[in-house]
Amino acid sequence: MGDRIATAGPLPPFGRSFRKGPAAPGFTLIELVVVITLISLLLVFAIPQFENVSLFQGTNKISRWMLLKVGSLKERALKERQVFILHIATDSGEMWVSGEGMDEEAMEKARESAQTLPPGYRIRDVAIPEKGKIAVGQVDIRFYPKGYSDKAMIHMEDDDGNYLSFLIEPFLTQVKRYEDYVELDE
Repeated sequence: MGDRIATAGPLPPFGRSFRKGPAAPGFTLIELVVVITLISLLLVFAIPQFENVSLFQGTNKISRWMLLKVGSLKERALKERQVFILHIATDSGEMWVSGEGMDEEAMEKARESAQTLPPGYRIRDVAIPEKGKIAVGQVDIRFYPKGYSDKAMIHMEDDDGNYLSFLIEPFLTQVKRYEDYVELDE
């Protein structure tokens, strides 16, 4: 009895298959990398096209502006120790910001740089607890130096009768967005 190990034949060199005959079915790593790269390139060019669909474009633009503007107004009022006002013209669909100490010229400049709602959208009304629902004219929502604001619910409607409601809470920095007409709890 020896220390020999019996083998059926010589061992195959490194990298070769143990099977004789055709290669096993499957994909190589290079093939997979090429396919994934091609799919990624297609997505890079296709996804921006989905943002241009009018169904999403208007609501995203409105929502981004409201979410960013209200949060920044509360922070700015606190930082600069000044009252800021978000003006909403329900008739024209314009929204702009002014400071309490602005002169006439600065107020006009602020109005000229107003954010206008995209075509097909309008402000249905703005509900404020002390004033009720305001559907015509200009509504002012104040942001105070101590970090709070007036409570308000802004209702917007599109041409298809779909609603967006934005709730501005006095002590929260973020705006709540609803995909329906939501009444203001007082």
